[in-house]
Amino acid sequence: MINILFAGNDGVFDGMLTCALSIFKRSTLDEGVTFYVMTMDVSHLKQTYLPISDDRIEFFRKVIKSYDERNEVVKLDVSDIYKKEFSGCPNEGAYCSPYTLIRLFADMIPEMPDKILYLDVDIMFNRDIKLLYDIDVEGY
Repeated sequence: MINILFAGNDGVFDGMLTCALSIFKRSTLDEGVTFYVMTMDVSHLKQTYLPISDDRIEFFRKVIKSYDERNEVVKLDVSDIYKKEFSGCPNEGAYCSPYTLIRLFADMIPEMPDKILYLDVDIMFNRDIKLLYDIDVEGY
């Protein structure tokens, strides 16, 4: 199983879908891909800071399963972790959104696999993802 992590709000959905499609179009996979999607609701900071909706997650699931039934998506709402760890911190008012911070919670999520590849949603693959995923990072 290949494990991919995306993080963001509802606005990253198109990039998430495009990135996944580039993986499927450019890779020869003999195993499924599980996409872990970390999202949260911090609309109290800004109205557009909404989590990726369940409807979009279901659409994403339908698309990825059309390539291989073993593919899966796991939505992880980290709103509570964010509130505990970062609520009220100076970074909430920074030029970038608070969603840039939530990937830092990956090690706090019990469901997270031992090996996972975090991808920004503006990444596009032009070759097989296994060339990147299979790099031995043991000891680093």
